[in-house]
Amino acid sequence: MLPLLFVLCVFPIFAATPATSYADLYRVFHMPLSDVSGWLKKDKGDRVKDLFLARYHLPLTGRGGIQRIPLDVVKSYNEGLRYAPLCVEAPKKETFLFLFSGIFRGTIAVNGEQKGVFSPEHPFDHSTTELTLDPGVYSVLFTFEPPARDEAPLLLADRPITYASRGFTKNFRSSLKVREHPFPERELAGWLYENGILPSSQDDDLGYAVTRAVDDPTATIKDGLSEKTPLLVLLRHTEDKKAREMLKRIGFDDEALEWWELFLGKRKKEAP
Repeated sequence: MLPLLFVLCVFPIFAATPATSYADLYRVFHMPLSDVSGWLKKDKGDRVKDLFLARYHLPLTGRGGIQRIPLDVVKSYNEGLRYAPLCVEAPKKETFLFLFSGIFRGTIAVNGEQKGVFSPEHPFDHSTTELTLDPGVYSVLFTFEPPARDEAPLLLADRPITYASRGFTKNFRSSLKVREHPFPERELAGWLYENGILPSSQDDDLGYAVTRAVDDPTATIKDGLSEKTPLLVLLRHTEDKKAREMLKRIGFDDEALEWWELFLGKRKKEAP
């Protein structure tokens, strides 16, 4: 993991999305905490923003039901393939929207029958899958090739999933549509993510103060914590009880905060 850097020249080259520019997406890390909750709820229906939030383990609070789906990824005997099974129960006829990202290519099968193919050009691209199920229990299997960095894929759904443990319905009806969506500036976005770099648009005293508070491993919070504290500073100081409580109030959980400790390279090794 490289040290956290702030690339002041990045924002002008990000392409705009229909709802949110990429400058706005990354700018959340420099927002005061008091502004973050409102920002999270904006641009509902912006799937790129949903994926950005999930990829950086930011709360999906207020996103219209979008939620992260945990996947139990299994390696196949073929080293190039991974399997991610889901057992879904549909109490009534329903259409689920899945957002799938972080893979090279793959397929989706329903009750053993291949229904669709994923063919993204880059791991930061994503596939939307509209899966319509008649009432019943369904085994949904995602088969995919992971990217070179072998990170877990990212799967979101537009509604809660009812998980089932019993066998799938023998006589079933389902339909599926898959669409591919490119991620603008995906090479740059992927490079920033893989190297633990978060860009900043602020070349001023506040920007420098945030940089020092995050990049310096010996830095402490001198002015105390408040709702005006930038989000990234709080994420850098999750060992502080007050900082942790403030982050949890806007939707962070322990798993997300632990991820940020690793991402910012400040997890301390446990004593033997």
